[in-house]
Amino acid sequence: MWKRASDVIKNPGWEIAVLFFNEDWARKNPRVANDFMVAYLKGARDMMDAWNGGRNRAEVVDIMIKHTRVKDRALYDRMHWGFIDPNGAILKDSLRDQQEFFARLGSIPRKVDVDAILDDRYVKYAVEQLGRK
Repeated sequence: MWKRASDVIKNPGWEIAVLFFNEDWARKNPRVANDFMVAYLKGARDMMDAWNGGRNRAEVVDIMIKHTRVKDRALYDRMHWGFIDPNGAILKDSLRDQQEFFARLGSIPRKVDVDAILDDRYVKYAVEQLGRK
């Protein structure tokens, strides 16, 4: 590895993945959507604790060995683990910047209002249940 994205892109950071719910499904199944987000953030927090050398590291590495292609335990000590915000925050400025970049290239037919497409009600519910980390 030469550099991590965070070594090159510092402000506003670089959002590379977000979690989407089908809007119609979530509206029809709000309890399931909320419960899923609670479970997702619990998992994100466990992973980030393990990434930072927490007491659950061996357990999380066992799970990743079982469910991914990376079977060599020693690699987990050498590789960079992806970051998941433990409170489900999304870097909106990064999404805007990326959209501007692709718009300048002509790669997207039209821009969207980032604030209008992001709905954090499920994240807020999960953080209310779990507390801020």
